[in-house]
Amino acid sequence: MRRPRAITVRWLKRHDACEDQFEKFRQTFGDRAELTRGNALLAASAGLDLDWLASRLLSVASLLVYEEAVDPAWQAFRDAKYAAWRAYEEARHRACRWDDQANASREAYVKDETAAWRVYQEATAAARRAFNEVAAIALCDQLGLPKE
Repeated sequence: MRRPRAITVRWLKRHDACEDQFEKFRQTFGDRAELTRGNALLAASAGLDLDWLASRLLSVASLLVYEEAVDPAWQAFRDAKYAAWRAYEEARHRACRWDDQANASREAYVKDETAAWRVYQEATAAARRAFNEVAAIALCDQLGLPKE
C-alpha cells in the first residue's frame, strides 16, 4: 500500500473524512501535515481520530498489529468512561432526591448535576488523551516513521 508523505485537506476529502475531523485538522495543521511522530502526537492531542487514519494508511497486517498495540489503552479508556458514567449517574440521582425539609432547590440540583458532569468530562478526557497518545505511537511504529 502506497502511503502519502503528508496528509493534506485534499487527501482528507478524497478519503471521506467527516466534517468535524476535517475542521480539527485544518485548525491544527492548516492545509498540510507531514507524516512525522511529532505531528501524530499533535494530532492525538487535538483529538483527531487516529483509528480512522490508521484504517486508511495501514495494510491489513499492520492494522492488526496496530489494533493489538492500542487495545489495552482502549480497554482502559472504556473502563474509565464506564466508571465515570456510573459516578455521574449516582451523583445525579443523589441530586434528584429533593428533600423539602432540607430546603433542596432546583438551583442546588443544577449545581450538583453540573459538578458531576464536569467530573465525568475530566475523567473521560484524561483517559481519551492517554488512548490517543498510545494510538499515535502505534500508528507511527506501523508506518515505520523514525523516532524524533
